[in-house]
Amino acid sequence: MSYSFRLASRQDIAAVLVNETTAYEMPWGKQALIDSLNEQYQFWVIESRREQKIIGHLIYQVILDESHLLNICVHPREQGKGLGKATMDFWVQQCLIAGCKELWLEVRSSNTVAQKMYQSLNFKAISTRKNYYPLPGNLREDGLIMSRNLPES
Repeated sequence: MSYSFRLASRQDIAAVLVNETTAYEMPWGKQALIDSLNEQYQFWVIESRREQKIIGHLIYQVILDESHLLNICVHPREQGKGLGKATMDFWVQQCLIAGCKELWLEVRSSNTVAQKMYQSLNFKAISTRKNYYPLPGNLREDGLIMSRNLPES
């Protein structure tokens, strides 16, 4: 699969929203995505070179020497092809460039596929956020907090 990463623009929001609503039962809303275009965040889209179509996205924040992954999404049609891992590798490289020393993320306690991928990338589970993620019917699900140190450059 041939793809590229580029910074997102407001024109990308509709396509990103399609990916969100296709991939997630409780997707980010349009306004949350628009708000992520400001300078406090890094918002990247993953574009298929063959189809010239957005097939995923990545949103993270860098604060001092730490980075927090806020959203990673790969369209379900493209899942299972290594794009999630490639996106995580891209995030790690961007964080190394930014001088980050530690990476943080949360993942749904039920999302064992993502947890295994994060563990394969040296993330360790360190804590649980009780009732962190919304579920349909006003229910909540725990989030697993994971972290990884980066090598000093």
